Parts: sequence; C-alpha cells; structure tokens
Amino acid sequence: MEFELAIFIERAPDEVFRFLRDLYQLPFHEHPVVPVYEKLTPGPVAVGTHFREVVRTSPFTRLVILSEVTALRPEAYLAYRWRGPGMHGELVYEMVAAPGGTELAQRQTLILTGPLRLAAPFIGRAFAARLATRLAGIRAILEGRARFGETG
Repeated sequence: MEFELAIFIERAPDEVFRFLRDLYQLPFHEHPVVPVYEKLTPGPVAVGTHFREVVRTSPFTRLVILSEVTALRPEAYLAYRWRGPGMHGELVYEMVAAPGGTELAQRQTLILTGPLRLAAPFIGRAFAARLATRLAGIRAILEGRARFGETG
C-alpha cells in the first residue's frame, strides 16, 4: 500500500526539517500513542541512524518499530526504512519552501506480511487515517496551536 499526503505549514523549511529530524528529543514518555521513540545510534542524525519506536495499538497491545535513516538532505528531504511485526515499509518527507511557510509532502509505504495481509483493507484505512492525523498534528505543533502529545 502507498500513501501520499501533503500539508502547508506556516514555518520555514529548516524549522520543519529540524523538527522531523529531531523528533526523538521530544518527551515521548508523555505521548498517548507512542510512549517510546529513541535514537539508538550515537552522534548526530545521519544516513544509517537507527531508531526504536513503541506504538500502543490498544490498552494491552504494543508494537516495536525499528527504523533507519536512508537519505537526508537538510531543509528538503528525510527518508526512513522501517519494520515491525508483520509489516515494513518506507517513509519519506519532502519540504519545499512556499510563500509564508513550507509545503510538506509525506509518502509512506506499508507492506503487510503473514496473517496481517488478510486484514489489509482494514489496516490500510486505519493507517491512512492515522497518517493524516499525524501530519495535522505536526502542523499544529510547529504552528504553536498544540503541544506535543495533545494530537495523539
């Protein structure tokens, strides 16, 4: 499955890029859906940097997602390859300067494996909705209309 979304953010491309690149520095322990997002590789974020994310899918279920930065171009492009139980894919953010801010495009692939393939239509709809909510949340945080963790 492939998902493509775009949103305008009233912030300069360098601010949007730094926010996305440095997400791991936010207080994830306060986040209702992603209580853990940690950088596993020492040093600055670069191609090859690894991350570990824990995602709550229900009150009693959590998934561990491992990701790696595969491409990085300051103020313009950030790409990851990720994998979790029964799924893997890629995530790409592209930032383009626009009058008054930044056009942020997000492309994400989701490849389901094993038994999860049977639920692909349901998972695809839920995943698409989650991506749209996340992108709107990023905009709200960067524009100062929400605090981290409030947007889910």
